[in-house]
Amino acid sequence: MGRPMPISTETEENFDEIMNVNIKSEYFLTQLAIPYLKAKKGCIINISSVLSTVTSKIPGNCSYSMSKAAMDAFTRGLEHELAPF
Repeated sequence: MGRPMPISTETEENFDEIMNVNIKSEYFLTQLAIPYLKAKKGCIINISSVLSTVTSKIPGNCSYSMSKAAMDAFTRGLEHELAPF
């Protein structure tokens, strides 16, 4: 979910919505899935965006890019935390 807006005019509500949809929901959904993933030896597939690494290429996408960079970091963290299961 993204809504391009320059940082100089972005509202806290817009920022929160982007973070809630793109990272907070994924975090807590993953938390709920952990018991099932452990029991079934499941896997997680997260989808990010190239904008997590090339933020300066498209103006007005700072919050969206931040949320996707957070998804990348979250996925790498899960790799280490949940890999044994």
